[in-house]
Amino acid sequence: MKKLVLLLLILCSTTSLVAQDIQQIQAYTKLEGSTRIIALLSDQSGWFYTLENGWRTLPVDEFPDGEVKFLDVYQKGFNTRLMTVLEDNSIWWSKEDSWEKITSKGLPENYKINDFKPYSKIGLYGMTKTRVVTLLEDNSLWWYANDNDWQQVKTTGLPKEEKIEFIRTYQKYSMMGSSDTRYVVLMSDNSIWWFSAKAKKWKEFSGDDLPNDKPIRLLEVYSKSNQMTMPEGRLIAVLSDESIWWGSAKNEYWEQVNTDDLPENYKIKSIKVYQKMSSIKASTRLLVLLEDNSIWWYVNGEGFSPVDMSTLNK
Repeated sequence: MKKLVLLLLILCSTTSLVAQDIQQIQAYTKLEGSTRIIALLSDQSGWFYTLENGWRTLPVDEFPDGEVKFLDVYQKGFNTRLMTVLEDNSIWWSKEDSWEKITSKGLPENYKINDFKPYSKIGLYGMTKTRVVTLLEDNSLWWYANDNDWQQVKTTGLPKEEKIEFIRTYQKYSMMGSSDTRYVVLMSDNSIWWFSAKAKKWKEFSGDDLPNDKPIRLLEVYSKSNQMTMPEGRLIAVLSDESIWWGSAKNEYWEQVNTDDLPENYKIKSIKVYQKMSSIKASTRLLVLLEDNSIWWYVNGEGFSPVDMSTLNK
């Protein structure tokens, strides 16, 4: 019976998107515990998904004029913020159901963005502040604090001859409730390095459990909440053979994720990870977008299940 239900959901997923491809996905959870998935389609329309209501168009005005290059989402206190980079490399964020352009003051002339990540930094007394980090085409990293100019991130210590492939970030929390920003980069030699904004130093992630002959193709990081200890960094990697691995930033080791429930010969287009909140704890959710435009989520101990796509683009 379970296999029949999965098959029907897969058929719905592949037949509802004949005209449009899913270009990007994002995922997060509201404070009360409900999951949200965001999808950007090839017609430049934005959609969000809830288990209760299926797929609906995003509750914000249309995207700023121009093709969307990157779309991301982050939590600022009790509010959800969308941020996008257009093909002209301008950066916009949604505020009060409309879009506002972020200044480019401080960035190099004629800059081009290869990757970016918005995030919320928690200061003393729980105050949250918006931050953005970008990877430019010239291999430089820059960060932005609201109402200030862009500043360059120190890259001394990274392999000099290697290109930065991705920039990711998470928050390392202290006992006092504040947080220290961690930047994580994947280099073209397949090495992973992390940076402490407080210490301003780069350090290589030395986990050696990954297969050496299968390069990392996709990478995500997040802060995993624990009931008895402080939250700690986690890494999720997709290798060239489509296998999925998770790593511990604290203990520097990797374990493979079971993908038996995914379709045969699956190919992953993108991957996202988030913490699903409840009244007493948070649990990890993994979301993957496949090349066939189906979306699957993973729950530890339960495996992968397909997301219902029947109401998307209707």
